[in-house]
Amino acid sequence: MKKRLLSVLLVATLVLTCFFSAAPVNASKEDAQRKKQEAEAKLKQLEEQMKKLKTEQAGILGQMNDVQAEIIELVASIDAIKDEISSAEDELARLKVELEVAIETENRQYEAMKLRIKYMYERGDTALVEAILGATSMADLLNQVEYFEEMYSYDRKLLISYQETKIKTQELKDDVETELVELNEMKESLEGEEAALQKVMARLESENSDYAAQLQAALNAADQYKSIISQQAAIIAQIEAEEDDDDDDPSGDDDDDGDDSADPGYSTNVSPSDLIAYAKTFVGNPYVWGGTDPHTGADCSGFIQYVYAHFGIRIPRTSYEQRSCGKRVSYSNMKVGDIICYSGHVALYAGDGQILHARNERAGIGITSNPRYRRIITIRRVL
Repeated sequence: MKKRLLSVLLVATLVLTCFFSAAPVNASKEDAQRKKQEAEAKLKQLEEQMKKLKTEQAGILGQMNDVQAEIIELVASIDAIKDEISSAEDELARLKVELEVAIETENRQYEAMKLRIKYMYERGDTALVEAILGATSMADLLNQVEYFEEMYSYDRKLLISYQETKIKTQELKDDVETELVELNEMKESLEGEEAALQKVMARLESENSDYAAQLQAALNAADQYKSIISQQAAIIAQIEAEEDDDDDDPSGDDDDDGDDSADPGYSTNVSPSDLIAYAKTFVGNPYVWGGTDPHTGADCSGFIQYVYAHFGIRIPRTSYEQRSCGKRVSYSNMKVGDIICYSGHVALYAGDGQILHARNERAGIGITSNPRYRRIITIRRVL
């Protein structure tokens, strides 16, 4: 964890170091190119780190899902055991009442038998003798004897039954008490597992937050690297523009082979004046290096490509590639809608000695009154 946080701090330090070293505008072209390449390399390295962080974070999230599922299952089991404990406690309360009744009944029957035995002992069991002597017939005699036997047998069976009921109830009570002990032990065990899993979840959530913070820091660093790359590209473009200005030759035709007769004519049905009128709607919009939509910001070649695409004409993306599109036109035959190509820059000829182009970050999209403000490499006609 600490190592990952340290790596994020190192990334941020590198970004800030690179950022502040990128500020001077008077740096050499080689220095700007070196810093741009370094920023691009570090951006690529940072993107690889971000990819790794996202993979590791996905693993953490997967573990969190698994732990959460286990916690849910444990909570459900604990709830089920609580229900079982409640039912067992109710059953135990009922059995305690039944046991008390059984014990009381047994004691009552036992006391009744003791009284009867005592009575019979005190009389010397004369009741049976009197019953036999008082019999009026053989049948009556047998009935008297059978009565005494049945009474003894009934008392004995009833007491045995009460004793069995008491024993059975006691056994059931013991079983329920044992079950309650086991259920409570199981409940405590499951609650311990849940507490352990909650700690694991807390740790995973902390790690996930750490990954999220690292990714956000990496995203911020990536934005700074992109800003550095854009700044250095602008510095390079400015230096190249200054180098071209030093080579300007305002006299005569500036295109590449000196042929003053090249005039291929228009080959499409697109109106040059309509094309320029549409292009002028973007005057004042920002210049954005690498941009391709003049509504939100475009560079020189992106601006021209967008304008031509609006009229269904496809041309290459970069200023270097646009030097070869369409057909060559001499400076003396240059017409509205032609593309004027400079070193590292392109513009549209707007007529009346004016060009329309995405100039730079300071000036944005605008109009310049001198087509030869820089050395012209070639002029191309694609209309």
